[in-house]
Amino acid sequence: MSTWFEEKIELHNEGELLAKTPYSPERVLLSKGLEIMPNAGDDTRLVTIPSEEGMSGFLVATDRLQAQFLIMNPGLYSEEHAHDYGYIIYTMEGRWVLCSQGKRCLMAPGSVCGISAGVSTGMEAPFEEPARLLFLLTGGVDVQRRYEEYMRVNCEDRASVHRDGMRRISDLPSSHPARVFARSLGLPDPR
Repeated sequence: MSTWFEEKIELHNEGELLAKTPYSPERVLLSKGLEIMPNAGDDTRLVTIPSEEGMSGFLVATDRLQAQFLIMNPGLYSEEHAHDYGYIIYTMEGRWVLCSQGKRCLMAPGSVCGISAGVSTGMEAPFEEPARLLFLLTGGVDVQRRYEEYMRVNCEDRASVHRDGMRRISDLPSSHPARVFARSLGLPDPR
């Protein structure tokens, strides 16, 4: 049995098809102010930018909210840091670990978390499989325009890809809390 994100959904609509560009995914504009992304798991319709977190990209936006995705690479570690905007993360597939103030929580498909502006968080991926995350961010179309400009610049100059302090869990000391937590999940110690 396949899940919704594994199925290829045929675009059948009466709206305007907004073609995929180097910085924006294929979407349907059903009416002014109503954009549709039929399947956020269909990589053929998405535009992604590589970063040390994995592959990320824009999906859709309203005047106040924006949706983005991240396909987090296995074995990665992101130090806790805060953003000046709030966001929600929904785990579509895979597992990962959310960290805040030194405390950790395993996130699995169906997990959702709300993070207010200014709250420090870190991300860890001690698993062998990638995790696909859906981000809902405050800021809407204005943030979308800034993100599309970021995508445009990075499509033109791949050397300037954002790094955001990501590193490998295996590079951390054996006694680091990220590695200790991974072992508490029954995972082998990363090498």
